Amino acid sequence: MEAERIALGISQGEMARRMGIKFQSYQTLRRRLLTKGEVLRMGTIRKAAKAMGCTAVVVLVPNNGRTFKELVQLEAEKRASQEVIRLEKCRRDGRQLGGRMPDPERAAWMARHKRLTAKK
Repeated sequence: MEAERIALGISQGEMARRMGIKFQSYQTLRRRLLTKGEVLRMGTIRKAAKAMGCTAVVVLVPNNGRTFKELVQLEAEKRASQEVIRLEKCRRDGRQLGGRMPDPERAAWMARHKRLTAKK
């Protein structure tokens, strides 16, 4: 945000005034960010953005160059694998499966899971 403040030609004193904090507080905040790499709270980010005539926006971007759709698929496969392990353990131990899914649905779900995990 420091680069944006400078680009807009807003002094540190003006920035502090617009954020509703003391100049010394702004300097402390700025110093902690620049020298210690501290993280700001969202409320502080919103105040600073508003002071510069902007809106703070948080964007979640999946890691490793994946799309969000791919990330959703990976998470679904992970949960499915965990559920299959749980179901298989219940079957081995002779316990009830808790009636989560009727047998035909469970069989179809497990067959789909096996197809998905077999591709790896």
